[in-house]
Amino acid sequence: MTRRPAVAIGAAAVVVAAVAGVAIAASSGSGASPLSIAGAWSDGQGGTFTFTSSGPVSYTVSLKSADNPKCAVANDGTVTGSNGHFSGTIDLYPQPYNGPAGSCPPKTGLATITIVLSANGKTASIDDNGDNCSECGEGTWSRES
Repeated sequence: MTRRPAVAIGAAAVVVAAVAGVAIAASSGSGASPLSIAGAWSDGQGGTFTFTSSGPVSYTVSLKSADNPKCAVANDGTVTGSNGHFSGTIDLYPQPYNGPAGSCPPKTGLATITIVLSANGKTASIDDNGDNCSECGEGTWSRES
């Protein structure tokens, strides 16, 4: 009898997310575990979230939006977790931002986010929720690195 890995793939968790169609990217070294969130993640809509380890089970999140790539912030949020299951909060920004040329949008709120990695670690099911966040909800991200 073959055993399957004990990884919940379909579970949706509450996740804090900022930006329409949240994209997550995580930065990691070449030795990152497939069930680690570390590295870069794409939301498929031009957003990339980078997760960098900040402790044994915690990661800081930075967002780079295709709408405003120069406005990437080094610490847009924090998630904790392990073994393919992560949750935390992330800053929200207006999308699209129609402010003056050369300016960056102000933070408009905070969202909760839940991330569940697929068994092979190449995709992630995300669920984010926040006030005034019309783009929040369930989605799928793809690992870039």
